[in-house]
Amino acid sequence: MADADRVADLLITLRDEGIHLTEMSVQKPTLDEAFLAITGHDATDQAEAAQKNAEKEEVPA
Repeated sequence: MADADRVADLLITLRDEGIHLTEMSVQKPTLDEAFLAITGHDATDQAEAAQKNAEKEEVPA
């Protein structure tokens, strides 16, 4: 975790506000989640679009 202090601060703030958590999990995002966050669309959408474009560009022998 890049900034564990921020998570600790969040938990303290939640406790101070009377918000009780029953469970919490912190994990690194998957490559697909990171791609979506950066590009705004799913990686599989890109792959499907690339495949369709490749099929359009194929020249019959």
